[in-house]
Amino acid sequence: MNTIQKHPAKNNRSLIPHPTARATKEKTERPIFPAALRAFPIVLAVGAILLGICTAIAYATPDPDAYAPPLSVGAAALTAFIGGILTVRQCGKDTSAFFCGLIGGILLLLCQLLLSLCFSGSREWGLHSSVPVAILLRVGLILTEVLGALAGKTRKDSNRAHHRPPMAD
Repeated sequence: MNTIQKHPAKNNRSLIPHPTARATKEKTERPIFPAALRAFPIVLAVGAILLGICTAIAYATPDPDAYAPPLSVGAAALTAFIGGILTVRQCGKDTSAFFCGLIGGILLLLCQLLLSLCFSGSREWGLHSSVPVAILLRVGLILTEVLGALAGKTRKDSNRAHHRPPMAD
């Protein structure tokens, strides 16, 4: 009796992949919209905390009206950046960071517009400044979320550029 008949599984190891090898080769991509919806409550909580901090800073000054607009825009931008990072981490490794940030930015913009309609008492869709400035701020919010998603995207091999083979003469 030869060794193949004694140990058939030993010789067939190359044909059957290891279970962990299969798990690492599978894509970790998740659908973008449900992943963005899962990250959205965390983004809103982060935004509420940042807005509370900025409100406390504004009220600590002698004239809070002068500091409220720049601090609130800064809190919105920082919330969008952090939201982009959280959204792209929730979406998985093989997902496009641009689309994750775009979906998250649109969700954040819709929430901001809805809240401005509910609490501002105006019928102007929350546009309290001039229309071009308001549009610029809204587009900037989405672009900031996209930048956060691009910054939060994990790199597959960051040292790849350092290990290039030498060039032929």
